[in-house]
Amino acid sequence: MSRNCILLLLLLVVLGTSDAWRRRRRRRRAPSCGPVHGGWSTWGAWSGCTCNHVLGTGTRYRTRSCSNPAPSCGGAGCSGGSRENGDCSSLCCKITHGGLSNWSSWGSCQCNHNLGTGYKTRTRQCNNPSPSCGGNGCTGSLKDTGSCDDECCKITHGGLSNWSSWGSCQCNHNLGTGYKTRTRQCNNPSPSCGGNGCTGSLKDTGSCDDECCKITHGGLSNWSSWGSCQCNHNLGTGYKTRTRQCNNPSPSCGGNGCTGSLKDTGSCDDECCKITHGGLSNWSSWGSCQCNHNLGTGYKTRTRQCNNPSP
Repeated sequence: MSRNCILLLLLLVVLGTSDAWRRRRRRRRAPSCGPVHGGWSTWGAWSGCTCNHVLGTGTRYRTRSCSNPAPSCGGAGCSGGSRENGDCSSLCCKITHGGLSNWSSWGSCQCNHNLGTGYKTRTRQCNNPSPSCGGNGCTGSLKDTGSCDDECCKITHGGLSNWSSWGSCQCNHNLGTGYKTRTRQCNNPSPSCGGNGCTGSLKDTGSCDDECCKITHGGLSNWSSWGSCQCNHNLGTGYKTRTRQCNNPSPSCGGNGCTGSLKDTGSCDDECCKITHGGLSNWSSWGSCQCNHNLGTGYKTRTRQCNNPSP
């Protein structure tokens, strides 16, 4: 027998002995197999919603497996279904077409001062309601532009108005001085759209010392002449009056008035007021004879007066 054959036979014997040994070892170590009943895993995530847009309804599902633990050694499987269906109509399934909101307020005017033109804008949204579940978007522009040339865009420089009337005199009576003011406005026209304001004062002050500010106390004038006698013939009495004025000088700027009466009354009984009836005086001497030589006649006269007493 050749050497190679002997080596081959030895190898087969060794391999056969080793395989039998391993089978005997496994039989000694294998444990007894008791039944293990299956248990459910936790639910998986929900699937996407399957929608019926015509009806506005939708469904979705989720699954679990009988793997917590898996049944083994003749154990019972899990009780119940491995799939659960759920409603998702509220998620997407009613088609809603978009509607436009009201316009916003106009924005501020954007001016081109060189051209004297301007524009302003306003916006609206497609959210009344917003489109959803495949609904149509809104029809119409979301931005509107309007002209605002008249609001600010023409530059206008300010111009001064006429002066107002002078105000009342503000006096310092202690010093005998005073001042008065007048004003004007920057509104002819008013500056706008970045135009320049007015050049010049809006307030003017002037002296008014001579108007009121030096306090002058009143002084009495001289008495006037006596007036005519006012008589009471029944009583034989009468009176006459004279006057004077508080104008020498007149009081001004808070000065005091005059002290003393402005009217004076006096008696005039002897002038007119006692009724006296007339009385005749004695006759005068006869005058010379006035002759008419043709007729041989003549006459002479004498007189008397109604002054004894006079009426």
